[in-house]
Amino acid sequence: MSNPTKIYNDYVRANLPNTMTFNSSTARYNINNHSFFSFNRANWYFKYITKYGYISLSAYAVNNFDPDLVFDFKQNYYRTGGTETTLSSAVTHTRAGNATMVDSDGLLKYAPHNLVTHSEDFSNSEWVKSNNGSVVVDNAVAPDGTTTAATLTIPQFNARTYQRVYSSYKAGDKITFSFWVRSDTVTSIIFGVGGGTNAANNNASANTVAPVTSTWNLVELEFTVLGNDTSLYFIIGWYSSLHSAQIGDVEIWHPHAYRSDLGGMVNNPTTSNSYVPTTSSAVYLPRVGHHVYNGSAWVNEGILHESEARTNMVTYSNDFTHSSWTQNVTITPNDAVSPDGTSNASHLSFPSSGYLFITSNSRTVGQKYTISAWVKSYDGTDEAFQLYGESGPPLSQNLIATSEWQRFSFTYTATTSTGSVGGIARPTTNIPASLHAYGIQIEAGATPSSYIPTSGSTVTRAADTLTVPAANMPWPTPVEVTGTELVTNGDFSSGTTGWVDGTTYSGALDASSGKLLITTDSSSGYGSAIQGVPLVVGKAYRLTGSRRAVSGGNPAIGVSNSAGTVQVVLLSGSASTVTNDFSVTFVASSTLSLCLFNQSPTNGNSSEFDNISVKEINPLSVSIQMDGRMTYADNGFSTEVRPYRWQLNSTNYITFSVSTLTGRTGQPIFSQRQSTSGYDEVKGGDLDYSPNINVPFNIASRHGSTFVNGSHEGTLLSANTTPTALPDLSSTNLNLGYIFMGTIAQFRMWDEDLTDAGITEAST
Repeated sequence: MSNPTKIYNDYVRANLPNTMTFNSSTARYNINNHSFFSFNRANWYFKYITKYGYISLSAYAVNNFDPDLVFDFKQNYYRTGGTETTLSSAVTHTRAGNATMVDSDGLLKYAPHNLVTHSEDFSNSEWVKSNNGSVVVDNAVAPDGTTTAATLTIPQFNARTYQRVYSSYKAGDKITFSFWVRSDTVTSIIFGVGGGTNAANNNASANTVAPVTSTWNLVELEFTVLGNDTSLYFIIGWYSSLHSAQIGDVEIWHPHAYRSDLGGMVNNPTTSNSYVPTTSSAVYLPRVGHHVYNGSAWVNEGILHESEARTNMVTYSNDFTHSSWTQNVTITPNDAVSPDGTSNASHLSFPSSGYLFITSNSRTVGQKYTISAWVKSYDGTDEAFQLYGESGPPLSQNLIATSEWQRFSFTYTATTSTGSVGGIARPTTNIPASLHAYGIQIEAGATPSSYIPTSGSTVTRAADTLTVPAANMPWPTPVEVTGTELVTNGDFSSGTTGWVDGTTYSGALDASSGKLLITTDSSSGYGSAIQGVPLVVGKAYRLTGSRRAVSGGNPAIGVSNSAGTVQVVLLSGSASTVTNDFSVTFVASSTLSLCLFNQSPTNGNSSEFDNISVKEINPLSVSIQMDGRMTYADNGFSTEVRPYRWQLNSTNYITFSVSTLTGRTGQPIFSQRQSTSGYDEVKGGDLDYSPNINVPFNIASRHGSTFVNGSHEGTLLSANTTPTALPDLSSTNLNLGYIFMGTIAQFRMWDEDLTDAGITEAST
């Protein structure tokens, strides 16, 4: 059956008027090489597509520009190259260890992770087969319909497969070990966790017998670590006399081990279940779907990202009865349900001089430290209390505990390296005080970071990194405006016609072979060939051609005066003796001549050029938008926060930062730098942002070879029109959340100029 709409679409697209084109890869109609409609000029076509339909822009489009790159961490939607993809394909995340976050139910949990390695390859040597147990991989249909399940053959008692997983396990840690299992011959299986270097501590009561049927079932065991250890064994198969031996084949799939204390673990946002695939090492996923309480509900704020590693100096963060705490307060442990959803919050009853504090001798004088704790009132009545740093002052202002859990924090500067480092006290105006408390953290830093639970020693949460590979980054393609060639005899088919020998850089010119050979003679430093090209100041051009070094030459290209003295170098010299094609974009800063020159002062050295072309192009440009919440303090830094950095080197980059230098509390700065153009920026007001926890921001910027401008919260800044080149970042990775503590909701990029109206819209 024919499709009349498609037939008419194809006909119209094949017969578009001048200056209008159709881009089939993006399904976009362009006018004058701009990716948007000018309805005044194309009203007839607008009426057509209104009647017959067209491919609409996505919800991420701004000013009729659809971004090629989208990271929507709230909606868990990702796009690169204009095509929907997955988080792991779109951006590379690293964090060398566990971290906590808040799930949609408002409970404090661990981010998705898997401690077991090679979770989808039982043939790997990390999975040891003992007592004649054997495994055949990709041998059975798995729960997801793929032939990826493995078959474990049990020929005798105690046949099994196991893996030793190295990590820092503390007494009291809870770990859940799970996998999928089915069998046509075996009706039960024993599996569990065994001790590592401290086997006597950890293999008692760490096994369970699970029923096995002919249908797939997820079996799991939660294991409490009995003693500190550096490794544990995760075992599948007949392990001890607790279970009578059964001979047969068992199909197994997707082993998974994770920390399940606190409120458990957040599900993998990609799979919507707990499983996290691994290869050669444990995997710790980014904290996507982190929720923040807005006063009435838990709101998804996107990805929790902390570029700074932090250490909880408290060794027993939730065991206030431990001897490491100095106390003059009655403590009733496990008295209330805590922010992690379990009954492990303590009741603190303060007498007239009550206090609870911890001592540390590892502080640095002059360093800022932050104490934080979850606190709520004992009986629902508002209660005043204080957090404090060193013994006595400094003290926080009176804080008010309500019937709801809140995380309070207080920052101070250390004046001594010994004594109390932080604690909770009752104010003299509230005698007695009665509170519920949970999860005290003391860390070096001017703001609180995500909770780091401890149970016997200090614990460090590693830094997050988010790297967007260059291959996923949009980059503009130079588009010729008219296609008019501005160079005469650039292929040298007419000898040296159109080219003259520079008087300043004089040399011998020879084009007898269809290529231009410039040879330095004895009377000058460089040899050169110049031609007046009709450049317009401020317009962008693309220079192409080929070059090679001959007899020690060094071919280069620049803009020169009529005598051949180079004013601006467009292409530095090259010593390569192999013909190399080149393509350079530049913005004309003068109307002077194009100059080919042999950047070698030695008499007799030569450079060869061919197919020299200069054509006007649309200026290269990119646009960026980002929003989220940042946590920062006023430390007087020029770069207090840097939500992203796109940097090739120190002289080629695009970035956004927030400055607290001198009297600034949070000044937004949009900047770019190109090695020849120099540094260019636009700045917002000194006080546009104020330091705090979860400060909302929404910024957008446009960067081009002739401009840079930015907008924040819908406020457009004044464009800087001094740039002469866009830094070439086409092969450069972008660092997202480079200097950043907080949440990222969305990050979008376009390989085109959104215009001032566009970045205003995008940042609103």
